Amino acid sequence: MMAAEEIPIYVPIVTFGWVIFVALMGILGPRIVGVKKITREEWAVAGRSLRAITNFMTASATQRSALTFMGFIGLAYMIGAHFSFTFTTAYMIGCSFFFIMFGTKLWRLGKKHGDLTPTDVISRYLGGGKWFRLFFAAFLVAALIPYIQAQVLGAGWVLESATGGAMPAWAGALFVYLVVLTYVWLGGVRSIAYTDFTNGCLMLFYMLVVPVIVVYFFGGGFVEVFSKALSTRPDLLYIGPKWSPLYAATWGFVYGAGWAFHAHMWLRMLTPKSEFASRAWAATIYTETTIDMTLFYFAALTLAVVAPPVIAGVMPDLVFITSLKAISPVLWAVCLAAIMAALLSTLDSQVHALGLVIGHDIVEGLRGKMLSEKGFLWTVRLTCLILVGLGYLLALFFPQPLGWLGVYPATIGMILMPVCVYVMTGQKWVTKEGVVAGLVAATAVMVLFSGYPWLNPGGIYYGFWATLVAAFVTWLVSLFTRSRPSPEAVKDMKEAGW
Repeated sequence: MMAAEEIPIYVPIVTFGWVIFVALMGILGPRIVGVKKITREEWAVAGRSLRAITNFMTASATQRSALTFMGFIGLAYMIGAHFSFTFTTAYMIGCSFFFIMFGTKLWRLGKKHGDLTPTDVISRYLGGGKWFRLFFAAFLVAALIPYIQAQVLGAGWVLESATGGAMPAWAGALFVYLVVLTYVWLGGVRSIAYTDFTNGCLMLFYMLVVPVIVVYFFGGGFVEVFSKALSTRPDLLYIGPKWSPLYAATWGFVYGAGWAFHAHMWLRMLTPKSEFASRAWAATIYTETTIDMTLFYFAALTLAVVAPPVIAGVMPDLVFITSLKAISPVLWAVCLAAIMAALLSTLDSQVHALGLVIGHDIVEGLRGKMLSEKGFLWTVRLTCLILVGLGYLLALFFPQPLGWLGVYPATIGMILMPVCVYVMTGQKWVTKEGVVAGLVAATAVMVLFSGYPWLNPGGIYYGFWATLVAAFVTWLVSLFTRSRPSPEAVKDMKEAGW
């Protein structure tokens, strides 16, 4: 890490300035557009009134985290096409496919029934029940808790880097968390959407322009980089031998598609203003992801085949960021601001979604009836406050669970996929007992196949095994149990269309 005096003064100014600017957008945005009262639906799903461009920007920004700018490009740097092509393809056939196929259907159901979470849709179709709601909600919570810890560590690292160590990581993380908590508390998902729009603009510049700069600055252009890779590092241009095609495909499918079934991404299917908006954002987000992940791949390929001295000995996760220092310190400052934007846009959505799931699915589920409007808002807001504090303390003083649980969130999302697809396609045979058995069996397989001696049997990623088990066991147990969806529930799902 550079000493504080070696950091140009504009680096911390850009980074802190961006955080403050984004916070003002979140705090003032709802008031500027005329929101006079924060209601249950307003805080939870922005009153189902976001335009297509806003919904696209908030969804795009929400799915980006520090992992996009560090972990993903680090993988592309190490293994090339194994990561980039499989992840992008899996995102197309998994995450974006679900948004496109079922997003409008979920939007219609949400408008009709007032749905706020995935649990509302799944539980209503399968006949409800307090304990089933709690069981399903527990998986939504488990999928996101590790991410809150991760965002803490990332936020602290960015501000420590931007100040050359003058602001320690613990103080930087605390500052960011207080900022996020303020605008999420006040405006809910609309505040998040407006901050995401702002953050998304910076991230789109970073993802669509900066990789091109890296390719031309270090490699001379796309054709030159590809030609050099063909002669010196052909292993980065195709799938194998580092990962087998089977492992790459199954890993990519889980990591590319699992995000769609996390509560914070599911909510993006409930917030659009119209059917057009619900369809447009889903189609746009895949196109944008394909373009920027391809550009990131070429940037990583450039650094791998050219190997500029500035990245010598640098961890793969940091090669892209470090390379920008050789181009321009200003570009590096923009990079830090973009990473902070990614952290903010992921952290706020995850905190909001967890507060909503716990307040609506768990607290109201245990009560067996809805809270008053005021009671609901206080419950979800206080839940966010507690989660922020818990995530902060765990990340700083007890980070071990992050290392153990951090590998599972994408898989937890994926094992929810079979039941979501069964329900959304109106299958008459699926039962609550089948769903419970399928998720329990899939969780056991996830844990069993994620470590030695049974790690990834048959060369198939353990998360894919868990997904197959979830699908099969749900079907098998449903054949022998009787709590099938009512004819009214099936009709309701069918009438929601596509």
